[in-house]
Amino acid sequence: MSRPAFTLGTSRLQLFPLLRVALFLLAGIILGEILYCHVPPLAWLIAFGVMLIGVLFCRRWPVAQSVLLLLATLLAGCLLVTHAEKRRQVSWSDAPVTYEAVILSEPVQRGKVIQFDMMLADSVSRGYKIKASLLRDTVQERYRRLHMGDGIRARSVVEQPRQFAASRFDWPFYLRVHGFVGTTFIYYRDWQKAAVSTEMVPAWDRVRLRMQHLRQSLLQRCSGMGLSEEAAALLSAMTLGSKQALSSATRDVYQATGVSHVLALSGLHLGIIYMLLTWLLPRRRHEVLRQTVLVAAIWVYVLLVGMPPSVVRAATMITIYAVTRLLNRRAQPLNTLSLAAIILMIANPLCIYDVGFQLSFMAVLFILLFFRPVYRLLPERWTTRWWPLRWLWSLVVMSLVAQAGTAPLVMHHFGTFSLYFLPANLIVVPLAMALIYGMLLLLLLTPFAVVQGWLAEVLSTLIAWQNAALTTIASWPGATIENIHLSTLQTWMLYAMIFLLAAIVAVLQRGRIKS
Repeated sequence: MSRPAFTLGTSRLQLFPLLRVALFLLAGIILGEILYCHVPPLAWLIAFGVMLIGVLFCRRWPVAQSVLLLLATLLAGCLLVTHAEKRRQVSWSDAPVTYEAVILSEPVQRGKVIQFDMMLADSVSRGYKIKASLLRDTVQERYRRLHMGDGIRARSVVEQPRQFAASRFDWPFYLRVHGFVGTTFIYYRDWQKAAVSTEMVPAWDRVRLRMQHLRQSLLQRCSGMGLSEEAAALLSAMTLGSKQALSSATRDVYQATGVSHVLALSGLHLGIIYMLLTWLLPRRRHEVLRQTVLVAAIWVYVLLVGMPPSVVRAATMITIYAVTRLLNRRAQPLNTLSLAAIILMIANPLCIYDVGFQLSFMAVLFILLFFRPVYRLLPERWTTRWWPLRWLWSLVVMSLVAQAGTAPLVMHHFGTFSLYFLPANLIVVPLAMALIYGMLLLLLLTPFAVVQGWLAEVLSTLIAWQNAALTTIASWPGATIENIHLSTLQTWMLYAMIFLLAAIVAVLQRGRIKS
């Protein structure tokens, strides 16, 4: 007698306990954010404690205990996001204040001002991150002496972030998500460089600041290795996560063709680097040491590029994979992805509102769920006989399912959809591996200027060909559908339709196999 379909689905769901925990924690964070102004943290804490007591008293009833545990997880999400929001709510005086700060990012010129991030280093406001705009002095040009890591003593009005007029983008919320508690405008006479001790900066931020110094020195080396200006800008974005030198025309072409993910560091880039490290550190007797070195190198790179959420997600999954491998356990990819999400949400509950976090997790989720079913649509006898076809089909399927996972979010956040993403990805993704490896080799060839110059010419030529091909694709009729305005509800409904369609296809295929 065959088991009911519902029982089969339930038993399969039991294989992914961390997925349920991640979903309830996510729901709790969203609920806590919605009710932040209405429910105090103490109420969430009391409710969380009551649920935990209920879990202890329901040992004889496993189903009730599981339900209470999931509700406790939901309340934990509410508590976490309420605490995070409270830490970011700082009241500023309307009068100018004098303060000392450490510059956290390299100043960038924007019209009449330079913009940079800074962290206050006063004993009272220590650790607060501020977005600063400093009016340039065109006579002495003192602003040119400011660099990342410098200390500054200034006097200005620090205020709560304000929403841009006639803009759909929620700028104040974006700053809160990324840890900023205020903005300020500094007049060119009201500041001076100062010897600000970094001891007043939290230890973790000091480590990140040192890594950013190293990153800045590597970026400077990129521009002096014989690369064309366009190649240096693109390779800096693909390897070090710096997109400041990219022209707006290049950004538009990559966005129009649906391959802008190559310019933003993600699991693709980290996976390429991990493959290289795995090849350089072959299997030996001391597997614990090998995995430790691999994981440590990965996290050093994550710190170096500024810890974007997509890269942190990939590094977390690699770390979990390494641990399960050392324990001789087989890791379930969906559980690994769920655990990575749980860790990131606990560390920063507001990260779920970061676009990079959303795109990264949805792309990987769709790959884990749909890659194998779609891949099997091509007869197995074809893929096993011709390896070029197998490689090409894998790349096609990967691009299709990843695009399906991120398209609703791209339409929601950016209002666009690229029709020719598939041919563009078939060009860019294979070249990404060659370009990243080429950039690493270029850095290693610094003592050999002649060979480095030859390699720089090759990389510049490859990038010129790549950009020319993408420009051609972007010029095709109807390359981009613009002005798409999906609300949050419509985005969720679109995802629900995709999963419903996938479930219907799976049921029909199962019925066809049985018949």
